[in-house]
Amino acid sequence: MKVGTILLTKSNKYVDANGNLPKRPKFDKELLSNLVAKEGKVTEEGYKILPLSIQKKVVVNLYDWFPITIKELAKADLLIVSRSPEDFDGGKEFRLDNFKCLVKDRKVEVWIMIK
Repeated sequence: MKVGTILLTKSNKYVDANGNLPKRPKFDKELLSNLVAKEGKVTEEGYKILPLSIQKKVVVNLYDWFPITIKELAKADLLIVSRSPEDFDGGKEFRLDNFKCLVKDRKVEVWIMIK
């Protein structure tokens, strides 16, 4: 089972019009760091976009990996969504059409793949 985590605004944006991430809740980077370190493996594309502090905890693996990129996260079986306290007018939206929300809180949601 592939489990991933993504930071989204209230309107499901993962970057603004300039490519910047939304403001993180305090726990978000620690959540990502611990989940990635536990798996220990990411794709080459995922490795390139991780912060250096997290890159030091993982290796690149072609066959078994923790989803990092948007394409990989879109295919995760279970998705942990951290909600940013801010929102963007522009930017890129992460589509949750193939997921069903199981648990929803103000800051964290758990979604499961349905298709």
